[in-house]
Amino acid sequence: MTKITRFNKPNLPNRGALKRIPASSNTRIDGSLNVNFEEVGLRPTIWIRLNGGALSALLIENINQSVALNLLVGVTPRLFLSGELDVRGHAYKDQGGTSWEILSDRRLKQDVLEHELEPFSLMKRNLLLLFVAAIAGLLALQQPVGATAFTYQGQLRDADQPASGSFDVRAILFTTDVGGSQVGPIVTLPAVAVVNGIFTTELDFGPGAFNGEPRWVELAVRRTGAPGFTRLDPRQPITPAPFAQFALTPAGPKGNRGENGATGPQGPQGVQGLSGAKGDTGLTGATGQQGPPGSADAWGRTGTGGTTAGVNFLGTSDNQPLEVKVNNARVLRLEPNATSPNVIGGWSGNVVSPGVFGATIGGGGAGIFADLGSSNVVSDHFGVVAGGAYNQAGNANDDRNDANFATVGGGFRNAAIGVAATIGGGNQNTASGFYATVGGGYENLASGDATVGGGYRNTAGGPFSTVGGGDGNVANGSYATLGGGHENRASGGGATVGGGFRNTAGGNYASVGGGYENLASGGDATVGGGYRNTAGGPFSTVGGGEKNTASAENATVGGGVMNTASGYGATVPGGYQNAAKGGASTAIGMKAQAVHDYSFVWSGRAITDLPVSSYAVGRFHIHGWNGLSVHYGQQGADGGSKQWIVIGATEGGQAISTW
Repeated sequence: MTKITRFNKPNLPNRGALKRIPASSNTRIDGSLNVNFEEVGLRPTIWIRLNGGALSALLIENINQSVALNLLVGVTPRLFLSGELDVRGHAYKDQGGTSWEILSDRRLKQDVLEHELEPFSLMKRNLLLLFVAAIAGLLALQQPVGATAFTYQGQLRDADQPASGSFDVRAILFTTDVGGSQVGPIVTLPAVAVVNGIFTTELDFGPGAFNGEPRWVELAVRRTGAPGFTRLDPRQPITPAPFAQFALTPAGPKGNRGENGATGPQGPQGVQGLSGAKGDTGLTGATGQQGPPGSADAWGRTGTGGTTAGVNFLGTSDNQPLEVKVNNARVLRLEPNATSPNVIGGWSGNVVSPGVFGATIGGGGAGIFADLGSSNVVSDHFGVVAGGAYNQAGNANDDRNDANFATVGGGFRNAAIGVAATIGGGNQNTASGFYATVGGGYENLASGDATVGGGYRNTAGGPFSTVGGGDGNVANGSYATLGGGHENRASGGGATVGGGFRNTAGGNYASVGGGYENLASGGDATVGGGYRNTAGGPFSTVGGGEKNTASAENATVGGGVMNTASGYGATVPGGYQNAAKGGASTAIGMKAQAVHDYSFVWSGRAITDLPVSSYAVGRFHIHGWNGLSVHYGQQGADGGSKQWIVIGATEGGQAISTW
């Protein structure tokens, strides 16, 4: 044990930048330090340099207190260390990050150290406490006068269970329960036997260890052959029994041996000893008498001939179930019933609910599977679970007819809980409605005459609705159909979504073929595909493109980008930012605006950002920033023959020209 002197207020300023030096070795030297700082805001630390090696550091978080010092030094574990221990003290102030300003530098202690090093883990202390010691008591046995050893009995637990095996025990005697001074030598006891958590050993801290003052013992243990000791906190007080050594010291001369006492009463019977070795097998006994002949109706283990079907049978003739076992475990149970018998195969915990008839469990089931009780169950008449585990055909109430004829083909944790509901397999699927069907997949739900083919977390909630597959799709409209894709919705009656991503067919008989975030909200509306297109009017259509809208009845947008058909029967074949707002109007090109009924606006590339608008009802309006040309005959090879009409700029100015 290395003693460190008191470190008072620092008085040797030495300014400079200092970075934290991490402890990187695996060896510990125990010591103690009483720190007293009077300057507010200072945080002391102790630096250790062993034999000129690397610095090791202990940061003291609080001031004006006594702290335990666990010094890490860069030496090989389990060696005997002898050399000079140079202990220095610093106080520093946090400068941000990992740098501090040194406020003092003072040598506290320079001493010669002789110490047997012990392995020490750098993990946090709460991860080191593999053992917990609960002191059961201290027993002072009769000893010769002047003896210093005494018997110590304790209890050792490993992970809250009684420990057993061979352990090395290290004991150190102290004057206080925390800190204090060591009394006597360190006692190391190798290979102490621990049985069911109890160990008994002898401790000897030498003459003068017990002088009437209070004493505490600090224990550390390790499995014999393991690397480092684990210290057990807190220290345990020594009961008064060992202090009898102090009261009887010094001892007088040994007296003569007294006469033998009378024989005491017989003690209780001891624990029964271990069984002896098994003796040799005896000789084979004589052959016994031959038994009576078997019944003529018995079935032979190698087969029986001469049987007549219907007359000869294997089974029972009373009203009791028949079980077939393998390795003394049930694998088949046949339950009689006047209406229809139950057949229960597989694990012995598979069950048909009381009062149910005509049920079949083909096999499967388990005691514990995936940390769950995994019996297969049939709870309504004529239900079937073909196999798998934790499957259910029928619901959990007392009515045996409200979910009859339900079927689960296999898989895990599936439930067919509607009349004639069917689940083919998969995991955690539910068919809850009349005639509902789930083919397979994971966590799918068909809730009413509906069908889910498979996939992941799909729902067919509308009457006669269908989801083919995909992920997170919902068809909750009557007769709605959703082919697949991701998070699509078919919420209108007879609505259809073919696939894609987050598309919605919300109107009755509306359709979205695919694409991304498209919406057909009008009755009988259609969006073929594309990105964020909307067909909101009845019988409206958007063929594709991006961010197009057909909001009026019978309106059509063929494609393009950001086009709008908002008039009745209006049409935008395509292009960019065109709008057909009048009834039966048409806008085509770029930023064409057909705002009058029956108007037709054809706009070429615009010089400015201003739209090109119609001027009257029924007018055909063409806008070309570089004029308009019409070809009315065959053109010559040189472009001549006067078969062109040009309206627009010419070399002579604005004119109508032919050539």
